[in-house]
Amino acid sequence: MIGLLALSLGSCDPNLKENEQNKTDTFAQIVLIMKDSLIRDFLRQRKATLKYLDDASMPVTIDFSGKEDNQVLSINTEREAVELVYRDNSQSRYSYLLAKGDSVEIGLDNRKPWLKTMNKQFYAYDENLDLLRNRELHQSTYAPLQDFYFLWQANFDSPTPIDLKEEIRKARTEARESLESELAWLDSLRSDALVSGQTVAFYSAKAKFENDKLDFFAKEDGFFDQAGALDYYMSSIKDSSEFLKTVYLDEFSEFLLAQLTSEDSYEIIHPDALGTNTGPFGKRMLFKLLQQSLPRLSFQKANKWLGAYETQLENMAQADYLKAQIDNLKGARPDMDLMGIGNRLMSFEELLDQEKGKYLYIDLWAAWCIPCIKSFPALRKLHEKYNHQGIQVIHLSVDRNHKFWEEVVRKHEIAYRDRSFIALNLAESTFLQKLDVAYIPRYLIFDPNGKLIHPNAAGPDTEEIVRFFDTLLPR
Repeated sequence: MIGLLALSLGSCDPNLKENEQNKTDTFAQIVLIMKDSLIRDFLRQRKATLKYLDDASMPVTIDFSGKEDNQVLSINTEREAVELVYRDNSQSRYSYLLAKGDSVEIGLDNRKPWLKTMNKQFYAYDENLDLLRNRELHQSTYAPLQDFYFLWQANFDSPTPIDLKEEIRKARTEARESLESELAWLDSLRSDALVSGQTVAFYSAKAKFENDKLDFFAKEDGFFDQAGALDYYMSSIKDSSEFLKTVYLDEFSEFLLAQLTSEDSYEIIHPDALGTNTGPFGKRMLFKLLQQSLPRLSFQKANKWLGAYETQLENMAQADYLKAQIDNLKGARPDMDLMGIGNRLMSFEELLDQEKGKYLYIDLWAAWCIPCIKSFPALRKLHEKYNHQGIQVIHLSVDRNHKFWEEVVRKHEIAYRDRSFIALNLAESTFLQKLDVAYIPRYLIFDPNGKLIHPNAAGPDTEEIVRFFDTLLPR
């Protein structure tokens, strides 16, 4: 069983001094200290991030893209140890196991992140085991397992897939062999008193997990068996809470959900499709599914789903997060300044007041967005079908060049005086920022009182939007 692989991260190591154990028990924080100002510059240039799971199993990402220059970061935790994952734009990835109460200096070694615990003595391989493993065992920046995932994504996850099946089969075999060698290497380090039992338990559990996961990348064709993986992990991960609070398991749940769903489809997996298993991994998958799905539902349906499933989550902090995700847009003021055809100026709130009594289906689009333009015929048909029933289609462009916008609306015959507008305050609008209009086309629905009821409605050419409109109209 997977749960048995994850030995307790808080288990006592007989080689640690008693006073050191007692000292960590009195703290609820891990402090990260930059060795000097050049470290933060390095992290910013590399677009580096640090990621961990908090005590509520919520992922937290620290990035260094802003202008802040603080040299000290902190992680609040009641757990005995936390996995911290480093990534940067060179595809480097290193996992660190940090103990509660530690003060850890972040430095560099050969332009790689190098951690050093300042407040107590550690074994030689405890702090930078991933980095040392790659150097000493694999003689490479990347482990064979990473090479396998690079190839797999290039073959199956790329917009222009290329046939790398033979290379994938070879890389998969090499990755499996390397994981076996890592386990033997960990045992030898333990025998030579170069690493603690706690560290060995963590990295051994991770290596065994990755080895099991490779079983679901089919040997012959390389495709990932998502249904088999879901069944296996839903039944095999039982009760290891520390194992569940690792970044690698959390990211695997996101990967698995992505394989089970399609972002290009408006079809949403119902939570019941995950089965009735309410075990630890089932709870994690449920949270990820709700996190992905709720923003794509009407507020009414999102609240209904949350009410039905919140007690099945790992903790109430996750339920509170999902509720805030819904409420964040629900109560947002649509603070958009609009310009219509002929330089007609008005606010979005004035438009809502003008169209009071009607449902508004808002098409968020841009002149450079080909899928947006391809949807115009379907939008025209939708408007013709529902206009006399109290549903109005409004085109709202998020272009920055209003002259180009006007050329496109005239070319594609959507230059409607009362139904075609461009937002003038993209950078300043809090509402548009919360919507994240980088992803378009996007469709919103406002009710006859001017309240947003659906922040991500289905497209105009789908049966789903017809079914939704039919629920709004009187029978």
